[in-house]
Amino acid sequence: KIVMLSYIAEALCWLDKPSEALQILHGVNLQELLADKMSEMNRRNAEALFANLSIVHIMQNKYQRAQECIKQFISRSSSNHSILLQIYLDLVQGNRDRVVELLSKHAHKFAVPV
Repeated sequence: KIVMLSYIAEALCWLDKPSEALQILHGVNLQELLADKMSEMNRRNAEALFANLSIVHIMQNKYQRAQECIKQFISRSSSNHSILLQIYLDLVQGNRDRVVELLSKHAHKFAVPV
């Protein structure tokens, strides 16, 4: 179910229908999905839902909500995707100093010379 919802939300984003994607994602209790007892595979799928929700909020220029989702994503994951989402959000908002800081801190993960 988690994988299906993630793909549906992603497809709706590609179709430029972020409002519909948001409706799909808001029906999911993400906090419950990220419980400590969750298997690694399910945790990754739930993290994908957090990422999709962040992207939907960015598409709708709801940067504060996107930041809240990304913060939840980062707190539960060391995934490069969460860091890249944070960098993108900071770029969109014009936070260049923060982008440089994040790239300097995580450059080794992305093979980006800083």
